Amino acid sequence: MIRDVASVTWKEWRELTAAEGRESGLLGLVLFVGLLGLFLPYQVGRSWLSAPWVMLFWIWVPIFLMTTVTADTFAGERERGTLGSLLATRLPDRAILAGKIAAAVTYVWGATLLSVPLSLIAINFKASGPLAYYTPGQLSTVATLALLSSIFGAALGVLVSLRSPTVRHAQQTFSLGVLVAFVFPVFGLQLLPAATKTGLIQALVFGEAGRVALVLAAVFIVLDVLLVTAAMVRFRRGRLLLN
Repeated sequence: MIRDVASVTWKEWRELTAAEGRESGLLGLVLFVGLLGLFLPYQVGRSWLSAPWVMLFWIWVPIFLMTTVTADTFAGERERGTLGSLLATRLPDRAILAGKIAAAVTYVWGATLLSVPLSLIAINFKASGPLAYYTPGQLSTVATLALLSSIFGAALGVLVSLRSPTVRHAQQTFSLGVLVAFVFPVFGLQLLPAATKTGLIQALVFGEAGRVALVLAAVFIVLDVLLVTAAMVRFRRGRLLLN
């Protein structure tokens, strides 16, 4: 099973780096890494290393990057006419699904982690005084949250791609879903009692980063389990062949 998953992951990696139009995808990747790794840390300064609200960026960027990465997983195979060949192999269903999710996660998670050393360069270039650096705890928090959000984005993107006739349709649907997912809490926050709303805002701005990270991690673990399970349930080789 592990060998099968690795085979599918390697296949997806080759397609991610050699697909038509990858220049635009790589350009978007570079722009987002530059935004998260250079521009924002330079603007925020030393607070970028410890402010609880900064963790929202480490969650948001990996999910947004998944828009172009996961759209190709099944919709792209369907467009190129290679989906039938893939499904006709002896690879187990779970190996195909896990390999595609793993390729997307490692690609986006790795790209996100590139922003960590870049952010230190930006912060230290601007700030005066002692050298700014991440503590081991801060590094593990960033890596964990980025990984969990990458899994969330990959599972959601694969779910969309499973039922999308084209890559463009998958990208549009995924983008709309991500937009709704991030806009809804903003409007939902307005419906909360004033005291609750104030408490949440204060926790993000002045709260203890470790506690905020634990809450966010717990939420995403639940969401990841639900989405991966849903993808496993919806992945049916026979149904995809018929489509």
